[in-house]
Amino acid sequence: MTNGKYCYFIVIALSFILVVPSVRADEFRLVPSIAAREEYNSNIFLSTVDQKRDFVTTLSPGIEIVKRDERLDTGAQIRVDRVEYTDNRDLNATDQTYKGNIRYRFTPNFSFAANAGYLVDSQPDRDLQTTGLVMSALQRERVNTSLSTDYQITEITALS
Repeated sequence: MTNGKYCYFIVIALSFILVVPSVRADEFRLVPSIAAREEYNSNIFLSTVDQKRDFVTTLSPGIEIVKRDERLDTGAQIRVDRVEYTDNRDLNATDQTYKGNIRYRFTPNFSFAANAGYLVDSQPDRDLQTTGLVMSALQRERVNTSLSTDYQITEITALS
């Protein structure tokens, strides 16, 4: 075999090996999770008179689903937190978190997005860092929603 025929044979063989199938920018993820946490709280309600202390066990299973392609970007997350107190069993609760989002690109420059969240919470110290207040152990429900549009005017200028 001469060098020319040998090179020709290699090029033909490599072209069959390196043929790239059609490429799609498509992603799908399903991510289950579980977390366990043990903590000790020396003053559950931050009271100066009747201090309640206890060990708190939290078990948190969850799942996240993500679907993305060239135009559509969606996601959903669900998590359940089972909170168990060792001595103060009346504070035991099941907290729930639901989140979802969707973004659709009508054109490469224009997109629309929507987000929603729902939270069922019963922990007395949940809002301490935000408000400075200790709430009762009553169940609270929160709903968060948002809608937005984005338009990319130039490479460095955008309108939202």
